Amino acid sequence: LIEFSTEAQHHTMDDNHHSDEEEEASTEHENTDQTLSHEERMHRARIRRNYHPFCRDGKLHLPTVYFKESLSDEDSNNLCDNNVKVLESLPQHPASIGLQSILKILFIMDTYCRDDLLDDDWDKLFECQHEDLGPGDTRIHDEELMTLKTGMRNRCWLANRISSSLDVEITRVWALTDRSSNLNTPSIHFHPADVFDPNDDVDTSETRNGESEQQIPGSYSAKSYNRLMTLEERVAHARIATLVHRRDGDWQKAVELVVGYIVSSAPTLKVANHPKLPPVLSLCILEALIAPEGYVPINNTENEAKNHLPDFKSGETTKGWFYQQVIFLFDSMSQESHKSAFKLMQALAFPVHVAGSVWKERSMCIDDRIRDIAQVEVAAYERLKSSIDAAWLKFLQFDEMTEELVQKVGHDFLSSSVSNVLPENNEHGTDPITSTRQSSLVSGMTCLLSLLTIGDFDEVINLCNKILLTLKGGKLDNGDKKSRNACLFLLPACCYAYTNIMCRKWETMKLGNTMGRHTASAFAVKDLFSPILDSITELVSLDDWANIDAIAQCCVLLCDGRRLLRLANNVLPHAIKTLMRNSGAAISSHERSVISRVTSLFVDACEIPTVRVINLK
Repeated sequence: LIEFSTEAQHHTMDDNHHSDEEEEASTEHENTDQTLSHEERMHRARIRRNYHPFCRDGKLHLPTVYFKESLSDEDSNNLCDNNVKVLESLPQHPASIGLQSILKILFIMDTYCRDDLLDDDWDKLFECQHEDLGPGDTRIHDEELMTLKTGMRNRCWLANRISSSLDVEITRVWALTDRSSNLNTPSIHFHPADVFDPNDDVDTSETRNGESEQQIPGSYSAKSYNRLMTLEERVAHARIATLVHRRDGDWQKAVELVVGYIVSSAPTLKVANHPKLPPVLSLCILEALIAPEGYVPINNTENEAKNHLPDFKSGETTKGWFYQQVIFLFDSMSQESHKSAFKLMQALAFPVHVAGSVWKERSMCIDDRIRDIAQVEVAAYERLKSSIDAAWLKFLQFDEMTEELVQKVGHDFLSSSVSNVLPENNEHGTDPITSTRQSSLVSGMTCLLSLLTIGDFDEVINLCNKILLTLKGGKLDNGDKKSRNACLFLLPACCYAYTNIMCRKWETMKLGNTMGRHTASAFAVKDLFSPILDSITELVSLDDWANIDAIAQCCVLLCDGRRLLRLANNVLPHAIKTLMRNSGAAISSHERSVISRVTSLFVDACEIPTVRVINLK
């Protein structure tokens, strides 16, 4: 794949190869650059801008990896740099050509290079006559054809492996690595006092030696190149992951990518020390995960004009593939499905708007290392708000994003998410027992995103105590089992939010610790969740498989192997006796699936190495 994309880059850059070599030489030898004429310097400046990351067709803040077949006349007429018209024959960026080629290769592998394809059918794919050749195609030699037939056989596993690897990176790894690098990179730490006046000239920055460094007007600083390149690379990876799933028809996996990325990278306001630290949630990556296949980023005003399309329902504005697929995953088009999807979209839009607000604040920094990245993210945020596929962001709008407003909105979301589960939070008088699995799923996701964005671990503990009290009340009053299941459905969400908030709180403590004793921060972090989990475990019977599943998930999230082993010693023998003693009619198919899921959860947890850190407390 790398060789194929590299060839595409060489073909695209062939006309400008010598200009790029001269550009590198001029960067290393500034004295030589000063001897060039004005036209040559402007030509090199155009080359540098046209092939710089996030400088599509000479326009700043636009990713370059998005591909299209060819430049239209309207696009080529808009390519101008300092009132100098760029040639209409300007090729696409090599990264976009490489991305398009890689997607074609993965699609071919996934479609034709299957394991179940017979030898005769496989040989027919390579039978190509001269009359079948299209314009620009060439017939390969027999030796090369044999190498291709042998090497591409059963290569569908490669596309699947690449897709699964990218899924893990997008939904888990990127957030972890970014939080670690943000803490250890003081150059991107923003201080509110370092804000420029809009009337000042921000193209002049100060170097470490105290000398002023003059930038080209309307360009990025050289110090931002590596971070822009990394972000551009992640945009390409996000496009590969989401488009592979969509082309394969796996829309559920494409939806899970968006939801998983938002959950893993949601900003935590109270403990994450924003805006000093940048948000982990990149709006450029979110744009890449949501944008349609033929999407090409353009200016916001043009975007608003071109994105007015009819919806599948008359009189409504289309909400894009993401919103429609979320409704489809609820297995019905009923009013309840639309209501649940609307609540879920609001919960997902909440951390996105908070991240956009933090990026806007950082975009006013006088340090170009902070300002350049922030302006790129703000531009992506504006494109998202005017996009069809991100129209669900308009379900939650803010006139002015303040910390007090964010806390109020977060608590409102939290109250509405648990209103159909906990009687104490039921202000509308609805029956908490009537909650369906669909509404419980939406409630759990809304609760999780609200707790993460608020970042208040006390709120998590208070909610867990309410769950414990509700469970005790149902146990004493012999309450309905459905009510207890709906109650404990929120427990894994609370556990996930608690572990993430406490980890980020510990990281913030280390950031503010100037003495170097980072391990001393552990003494200030107390485990308040485990005692609640112990009390809940005592109230759950061995036949309550759904709640045992929730408790086991919490043990995995807490990396608590001791409690998980004790739970397995009690549950697994009882499960085996139940299956062996009762006939098939005594246990429903749903209960069998839950028992199988709990057993698989124990097996998967045993494969994860667990280390308990002893901090000598």
